[in-house]
Amino acid sequence: MVLTIKHKFGIYRRFQLDIWGLFISTVNMYKSKLTKFFYNIFRKREDYRLSRKRRYIYRIDIVDPKPYEKRIKKTFTGIRLLKYFYLTLEYKQYRKMSIKAVKRDGYYEQWYCLFLEGRIITLFLRANFVKSMFESIAFLKKNGALLNNKRVNYLNFNVNVGDFLRIYPKHISLIKNNIFSRALKGNFLSNASRYFFVNYKLFYLTLFKYPTTKDLSFPVKVDIYRANTRL
Repeated sequence: MVLTIKHKFGIYRRFQLDIWGLFISTVNMYKSKLTKFFYNIFRKREDYRLSRKRRYIYRIDIVDPKPYEKRIKKTFTGIRLLKYFYLTLEYKQYRKMSIKAVKRDGYYEQWYCLFLEGRIITLFLRANFVKSMFESIAFLKKNGALLNNKRVNYLNFNVNVGDFLRIYPKHISLIKNNIFSRALKGNFLSNASRYFFVNYKLFYLTLFKYPTTKDLSFPVKVDIYRANTRL
């Protein structure tokens, strides 16, 4: 309907020349709905054209752009390293462990490191029974771990000080061959048993003290206090 009226009478083009409709003698702007309709369209188009208009022109070739320098925050990298190294923990689980460590009697560092490093998946890696976290996950899903003579397949199950964790007898030959092959290639951790005792003849381990930040061996040194405040 609008296109028909516009092309039939030519009101819109005349309205662009005279916004008050002085040349439209037969139509009064304040009474006719048709005049108000075209006037509103004209004002919207003019406002849009003025908003898109640039008042100044800048020469980009005169200004020397500063080179972009990528900055890496230490706390940011610390949080990511904790998450990617332990692999099975989310940020909310780190916060829950921190809250639990605060409520326990004793040093916060000992309890937090125990909740972090005292899990079965981490102990198998620290004891050199497996090569990586992925192998530890695959091994524990096969029910290959015994905690105090009970089979455990939960990855984040916490081991307390004095508990005995050993390998199920059916999987000892597999772990033994894996250790020997890695020892010949030199893929063996040297600082693993700082807070627990490992027996490679019977393939068991036990925690004899609470771990601290000095006992932990990360791929890259991470300050747990600074990283944990941003989790």
